[in-house]
Amino acid sequence: MQLGDANTAATSLQQALLFVPTGWCDPYTGLKAAYDAQKNAQGITYATAMSAICKGDTSAEQQKALTSLSSGEFKIPALLGLAMSAETAGDTSAAVKWYGQVLEVDPKNIAANSAIARISTAGGTTPSSHPTPSESAS
Repeated sequence: MQLGDANTAATSLQQALLFVPTGWCDPYTGLKAAYDAQKNAQGITYATAMSAICKGDTSAEQQKALTSLSSGEFKIPALLGLAMSAETAGDTSAAVKWYGQVLEVDPKNIAANSAIARISTAGGTTPSSHPTPSESAS
C-alpha cells in the first residue's frame, strides 16, 4: 500500500492470512485500505467484518456481513470467517458446519481441513455428522 499498489497489497495480505488467519488483526486493516483504494465494496465488507472478529467481536452484525458475501467472489473467505467467528465464540458445532461448507466448495482447503482436525482432536464434532448451516435453517 505504501508503494501505491493496492492490488499487490491485497494479494500479499490475503496470502499472509492463509498462514495466520486469526490472532493477527493488522492484515485485515491493511486489506480494508487496499479494498478502499480499489473501491471493492465486498472486499471492504469482508475486511471490516474480519477485523472486528479478529478483535473478538463475534456479534450478529459481523455474521450478517459475512453471510452477505457467502455466494460471491468472497464465498470461501466469508465461510471461513463465519467458521472462525463461531469457533472464537466457542460454538464448535457451528464452526464445523461452516468449515464443512468450505470443504463442499474446496475439498482440499487447508484452513478448513486443519480447523476440523483441530476441533475433532479437542473433542468437537466432524462435518459428516452435522448438516450444513443452510440445511439447518431449512
